[in-house]
Amino acid sequence: MSCPIESDLKRHMQNLDEQAAEEKHLEENPSYYYLVRAYKFEAKLEWEEYAYSEKEKNKHIAAAKEAGLIHTCKKEIVELNY
Repeated sequence: MSCPIESDLKRHMQNLDEQAAEEKHLEENPSYYYLVRAYKFEAKLEWEEYAYSEKEKNKHIAAAKEAGLIHTCKKEIVELNY
C-alpha cells in the first residue's frame, strides 16, 4: 500500500502538469472575444454584449446602429481563471 501523502502529492503534481499544458496551449493558440458597448448620446451606457465570433460581433454592432446608438468594440484575449 502506498502512503496517502505520496498519493496526494502525485495527484497534485499531475494537476499542475495539466494546468501548465493548458496554459501553454492557450498562449500558443489564444482565443478571443469582443466586447460591444452601445451608448446614448450623453455617454450613458445603454447595453453591452460579449461576442465570440465575427458574425456575432457584427450582429451586435448592427443592432446598435439600428437603435441609433453610438457603439464601441474591443477585442480581448480570453484569460484563464483558476
